[in-house]
Amino acid sequence: MAILSSVHLNDTHSVSDLPFDMHRWIQQRGSFQSVAVGCEGIVWAIAQNGTAWVLSPEFDVIADDVDRSDQLGLVQSDDKLEIVLETQKYSLLSGYSTFNGKAMGKYFAWSDETGQVLKRKTETRLPNKYWNWVDSEWVIVPSEDDSENGQEGWRYARKFDEEFVETKGPLRRREWRRLRVMEMPGPWIRVDAPKLLSVYVQKTDTKPMFVWAITTSGDLLCRGGVSAQNPAGDFWEEVCGENIHIVDVCASSSNCLWAITAQNTVLVRTVMNATDITCADWHTVETPSAMTGNLKQIESGRVSVWLLTDDGELFLRLGITSKNVLGDYWYQFGSDNGALICWISVDKNDRLYAIKKMNANKNSASFTVVRTRDFEFVSEIYRRRQHALSKSKARSAGKNNEQPVKIEWETGMTNFGCPQISVW
Repeated sequence: MAILSSVHLNDTHSVSDLPFDMHRWIQQRGSFQSVAVGCEGIVWAIAQNGTAWVLSPEFDVIADDVDRSDQLGLVQSDDKLEIVLETQKYSLLSGYSTFNGKAMGKYFAWSDETGQVLKRKTETRLPNKYWNWVDSEWVIVPSEDDSENGQEGWRYARKFDEEFVETKGPLRRREWRRLRVMEMPGPWIRVDAPKLLSVYVQKTDTKPMFVWAITTSGDLLCRGGVSAQNPAGDFWEEVCGENIHIVDVCASSSNCLWAITAQNTVLVRTVMNATDITCADWHTVETPSAMTGNLKQIESGRVSVWLLTDDGELFLRLGITSKNVLGDYWYQFGSDNGALICWISVDKNDRLYAIKKMNANKNSASFTVVRTRDFEFVSEIYRRRQHALSKSKARSAGKNNEQPVKIEWETGMTNFGCPQISVW
């Protein structure tokens, strides 16, 4: 069966004692850029066009066959604007022309929006039978030039890493677009919401249960009235906080919310009464001093908070207890033999799952799903810290000459087709 993208859930509550590579994985219909699973198996998803969807409570992912979704009479819709960049270089002999291979070792003549991934119009096809082209042909995006040449869409630059503008230079680039739409039977219910970038479903069973979402305009929303019987919830409430551009959010419980911002700050808000969570003040938690990349993701369990940077640096907040919800300090883990951690998710028992990009320095990389084999690495961190303090070699983590503790990973799936994962 042709599926554009899939939701992968593993029945952890019934096979928790099995090795990770023996877990049962189920492929489900859906066209999504991200998926979030939370308490009681509630699943939310964001389509490629930013619309919000929730898995129907009438559909059992573990027990029901994928084709039973047809019997529900539900249809998921989506649309995606395909973009191809055409880049040419100038020479005295041939003028502007396309080029073979990669310029500067990384830029293609035909590419995606980054310029660094090969993408041709002729090779961009519909994913499956549920998709159709809205535009019969590829359309050029006109430039801001008022002359007739503006319809050709060319913008110019001196170097590949510079902005392309109307002033002529030795490089020129134009953008081609083509819109495609989809309607596909699936067990998904549309949730009325602004266009969203990401969504987070609370994983702990504390009440009330919330779903958190970040809009394309950068606003943080809280969905109330969520339950296993009503996974879509009843209402949205905007979270207070001015001039804060939040890029990711997670919740340790109904009373504790963590977030990271575009300015590389870590924020947390805690309340005694969960109904006050949307209007409480943010408090700043120090950023890891050893961090070199930009903050990409924050994930929390009951007593753990993890940070991931865009270059794969991984940090764990230590010292978190019921009486010290902010914890004490960040611990940075060592590199992982050339593999890049590109996504993380923490289950309700504080076990860390991750997507590792193998052959991280190569253009053709494969993704592998892994999880921590046990919690021995946490014990080792505390043993080293106590040893260092007892000898007065360091007063905080990371101030000794020992190599960082490495996590022992358990592999669940190789050649994974998605760079993200969500577990409960």
